[in-house]
Amino acid sequence: MSRASTVTRTAVLAVVLLCAVAFSMPAHAWAEPYAVMGDGVADGALRSYVPSGWRSVLYPLDWSPGHADPAGRVVADFSYAGYKRGEVPIPHVTGPAFVDVSQPPYSIESSVTTDVTQVLQAAIDDVGARGGGVVYLPAATYRVSTTDTAKAALTIRHSNVVLRGAGRSRTLIVNTTPLMRGKSVLLASPAQPGSWHIPTVQGQANLIRDAKAGSREVAVASPHSFAVGDLIVIRTEATPEWVAERGSLRGWNASTMDATTYLRRVVELKVGGVLVLDAPLRTDVLVRDRGTLPNVYRARPHLTGVGIEDLSVGMTEYPDWGYLAYDVHESTAVKFQNVEDSWIQRVSTFKPPGNRSAHVLSEGFWIDNSRQVTVRECLVASPQYRGAGNGNGFIIRGSDNLIEGCAAIECRHAYTFGMWQATGNVIRDSVSARPLLKSDFHMWFSAVNLLERLLLDGHGVDATFRNDGSTAVHGHTTSQSVMWNLTGVRKPAGWRPGPLIDTVQYGWGAAVGTSGVWSRVSNDPSDDALYADWDEDLVEGEGWGATLVPQSLYADQLHRRTGRDVVGAYRVRGRVLPVRPGSTQVLTAGRVVPGPLPSEVRLSSAQSVRISFDLPGSERVTGARLVFNGRVGRRFARLTVRAVEETAGVRRIVTLATLDRSRAMPPLWVVDVSEYLRDRSANGAQSVTFELGEALGSGAEVAFRTDAARERDSRPRLEIETGPGPSLPAMLMESPGMATVTASDGRLPGTFIASRDRTLVVDLGATRTVTGVGVSFAGGTTRFSFAEVESSSDASSWAPIATLTGSGLTDKLEVFEFRAPVKARYLRLSGLGTSAARLPTTTGMRSVEIYGR
Repeated sequence: MSRASTVTRTAVLAVVLLCAVAFSMPAHAWAEPYAVMGDGVADGALRSYVPSGWRSVLYPLDWSPGHADPAGRVVADFSYAGYKRGEVPIPHVTGPAFVDVSQPPYSIESSVTTDVTQVLQAAIDDVGARGGGVVYLPAATYRVSTTDTAKAALTIRHSNVVLRGAGRSRTLIVNTTPLMRGKSVLLASPAQPGSWHIPTVQGQANLIRDAKAGSREVAVASPHSFAVGDLIVIRTEATPEWVAERGSLRGWNASTMDATTYLRRVVELKVGGVLVLDAPLRTDVLVRDRGTLPNVYRARPHLTGVGIEDLSVGMTEYPDWGYLAYDVHESTAVKFQNVEDSWIQRVSTFKPPGNRSAHVLSEGFWIDNSRQVTVRECLVASPQYRGAGNGNGFIIRGSDNLIEGCAAIECRHAYTFGMWQATGNVIRDSVSARPLLKSDFHMWFSAVNLLERLLLDGHGVDATFRNDGSTAVHGHTTSQSVMWNLTGVRKPAGWRPGPLIDTVQYGWGAAVGTSGVWSRVSNDPSDDALYADWDEDLVEGEGWGATLVPQSLYADQLHRRTGRDVVGAYRVRGRVLPVRPGSTQVLTAGRVVPGPLPSEVRLSSAQSVRISFDLPGSERVTGARLVFNGRVGRRFARLTVRAVEETAGVRRIVTLATLDRSRAMPPLWVVDVSEYLRDRSANGAQSVTFELGEALGSGAEVAFRTDAARERDSRPRLEIETGPGPSLPAMLMESPGMATVTASDGRLPGTFIASRDRTLVVDLGATRTVTGVGVSFAGGTTRFSFAEVESSSDASSWAPIATLTGSGLTDKLEVFEFRAPVKARYLRLSGLGTSAARLPTTTGMRSVEIYGR
């Protein structure tokens, strides 16, 4: 063990001992109440804070690109990820061509039972030849296949082509060819795809000076070779010097890999041979590492404006298990290769009739040598083959791509990065259920990526050194990647589940804010000792993700850069309205003292403090949490949180939570009171009263205090989340048949089992502006639930608008906001299944609310 590691561990142990002593000291002598303790680094003194929580040392309130923390760490600006760098929404394309394949000359019938590969391919090619547009597949099951020489069953070869279905529950594409080695069902790729790191021609311009990480400029020797709008590659080789810095790993050299590769567009030419790029570089690009080949050159043509949306893909199972591994290796449901500024949205896999359990043969969604692609609200489940690098949910081997609102069920790796060109990507607001292995950085230095707000049921995330690989050790798989606000919904099976996040990155990496029943982070660099990188990755807020500010790093950075807010059909977690106490009462040994809450309250056994809050009358409550700052004595056992209601002299006490000392207690305690406050608000309550009291523990003591000298008001407060609008009266009906299920209160008489064939139709009585929905999912505490929402003006023609993903944490009402308001009289909710074993095709719903105006 190195001297640096020993010093670090000694320092952490000393802080732990000091903290233990502090528990027995008077309140005025207590240590910094926000200090970070746990398995990671104690960085509390470096943090900045806001009233509603804590901020990372990497991301202060006045953050701007290039900001370095006291340790010199610079978090990248990840807001460039996704379609058009997140600056404009994904368009709803209607032309110039619009081809309905059920109409002549294609005339595919809804009851088709024959192979339609050639007809569909002809429609796709026709729209591409006409300059782009939409190939529309009405509700039907479409059987496709591939040949020995083809790369895919269906291929989009032109820019601006959108393949659109009638909804993932309606438009089903079934691949019937089981021998699919290296092939895809749906492929978007130009006629001559190619790897970014292979120069198109010799003699292109080389760098003439270093370009630092975060820069949007490169200086080249031959600027006359380029023009504004050019798509260019900037590459660096794994030179001996570059490899030596990383420990001289086996197989790491210029003949097997690049150091880093970037695809960028030129947006401006400056004097001195300077090319201005449309997005920043993520790592240093040094003249030293340009190698023997050109390192700035025009890229091969890429497709742009391609979309695949509102359909499902299934693959017929391979029948011979003896040859499965070879014959289905890297077969993929949907693949983008050499694609830019494009999207895949509301696309799922499904189990074709006759399959035992599999949805796909191997891979789900693969983004290869592509950039600024958004994959949104997509779901993949149950690959047949999950061995030797196969069976993954989402694979990213490109740059600045965005995966959001997606789900991977029972895959090998739910999400995985690979190769040196995988930089600047963002995976957010997505779920992983029961993967075989952790989501990971798989091979060869996929640097500077962001994973945030993931819900993980089973294995977590691995960002460590990998000492394996047949000819070249995978080695340092990433550097400067950030895991932000991840939640461990359930631990993986087994008696030693390991950490939620394991991070041992080259140089530095970060895990900021975790929560849930499984929230531990490991940053032990012991496995990396052979290659001389003993720098421990930053770990902050282990178990405290609920109070991290901001909750989304990507959304905050995008707003700072563009002014745009990230809105989507996700559980509402933002727009928090902090409510301060109104009149308060302090109860000490049975004595009631009216008036404001003192700056310090110390409670012992059988004592409590009661706080009243006035509710905002004009806001709709969709979520709420009681947040308070307290320190506890060594003999503290348990603290209860109760709601106190008094009506006509009758007092009612409702226990909301019990905080047990047997678990690690963060300085900022958060109690979810969403369900209680929604009921109180709906019943017209104007205020609520909470009581915090010591329940057990002789001689125990708990204290709440305010540090006026530091202007930190840590008195108990209520944070109310406001939703997408007031609830609308609605009639719920079952379809087909449109039989009334219940009246306008949204309460279902029992659990409604929704599927693609049995849907819940909501009649608003007139055309309204709908902004979101609320659903309580049956079994919501044991699994993720998925549903599709469609809108209509006549209950005949439907348009998909959103995917709902239950959090897996509650069976109470969860509120979802649409990406944009929708004008509709009718909404239809279809079941897409749950994350239970083999992904059943039904979704249970217990209540539904509609929001809007």
